[in-house]
Parts: sequence; structure tokens; C-alpha cells
Amino acid sequence: DDLGGAVRHLEAAAEVGLPAVAGAELTFEGEHHLTLLAEDRRGWAGLSSLIAAARMRTAANPQEDRGVPRARLEELLARPDGLLVLSGCPRGRIPALLRQGRTGEARRFAGALHETFGDRFVVEVMDHDTPEERALVAPLIELAHHLDAPWVVTNNVHYARPADREVHDVLTCLRHRVPLDEAGTRLRPNDGWALADPAALTRRWDRTPWGRAGLHQTVELAQRCAFRLADLK
Repeated sequence: DDLGGAVRHLEAAAEVGLPAVAGAELTFEGEHHLTLLAEDRRGWAGLSSLIAAARMRTAANPQEDRGVPRARLEELLARPDGLLVLSGCPRGRIPALLRQGRTGEARRFAGALHETFGDRFVVEVMDHDTPEERALVAPLIELAHHLDAPWVVTNNVHYARPADREVHDVLTCLRHRVPLDEAGTRLRPNDGWALADPAALTRRWDRTPWGRAGLHQTVELAQRCAFRLADLK
């Protein structure tokens, strides 16, 4: 729900010759998530405006904590140019509906996004070695085929290396003000939320008959996100 650190991220990547992707995961009203990636300068402007509007609404309401802004879907649909929309993590609306067996509703919501964004609406699948995510892979790919939409492999990153999980757990407990032994499901179940290298992702997804296709489409998607800070000059 923020672009804090995005400029430092893009500048650091440019210094070492990495084609960094600019984007953010937003929480929308109704508590569902979508990840938005800037394909070009128009996408960066639209993303910035969405976040600014969500922040301003929260700041204007004294009953709300400024740390929990909520974007509005109608604002996203009104400014689709230059944005790629990923279907969301397991907490997103589409995966949640599929998990509940509400396939028709998932198709209708995904269809509305696909109608607005075309091939810039992308179904994402992930597998951090949890049964919940693994069970969603096939339904999500089936949804992509139903809409004739691209699908990609993603990996949710909360720390750089697997060894950093312990520090992340401590920070999570500090945020929730609970001791480690009482954190329960607030903590991730394993160290899979690190920045995965290409070889590890290839090994993981080669176990499935469709994995290699998803990895190829992931690279193609990243290449489409050509926005760079120099575009703003």
C-alpha cells in the first residue's frame, strides 16, 4: 500500500544493470489484494495516484489508522493505462473465492478485470510449499485458460535470504506486540518467503507439467514492465 523505497530500489538496480520492476501490492476496500506493475510512465502515474487517494482518504478520517489505507476498485478501473494487474496472493479475492468453491464468482470478478485490462490482467500462481497454495495452482491456471489470460509464477518476498526468517519473525511479533511463542499463524510456516533464485524456482516448478510454461511467461511479463525512472525526466 505504498511506494516507499521504490526510488532507491530502482536506482540501486540500475547501478548494477538489473531491470527492476516498479509496482506495489494494494489492499482494496473489502480487504482483498491486487498487485499492480508499471508497464510505462502512465502506469507509474496511475499507481501513484491510487496510493495517494487511498492515503488521503484515511488521513481525512480521524477514526482510521493512517497505516491501513484502502484503494477503490472503481478508481483502478477508471485509470487502466500502462498498468499490469496480477490476480493476487491467497488473500486476494480471486484465490479466496476459488478456495471456497465459488468458481462462478471468481470468474466474474476476474472477467471484469480482464475486460478492462485485456492481456494486462495476469493470473498469478505461487507455491511456498504450503498445502493451501498448492491446492490453488490448478484452479488458477484453469481460470487463466477460461479467460484466455496469461498466467505467471510469483514468489512473495518478505526477506532477502532464508536465514533472515528469524529476524522477520521477531519484527512481526514486535508489530503485533506478542511474544514468539504466542504468535501462532501470524508467522509464516517456513522460510519460503525469501527472494528465490531462478534455479530454485525452476526446480520447484519443473515438478509440474505446466511449470516451465509459467516461468517463461513470467520472464515475458517482466520484460513488458519497461518503466524506468529516467522516463520521468
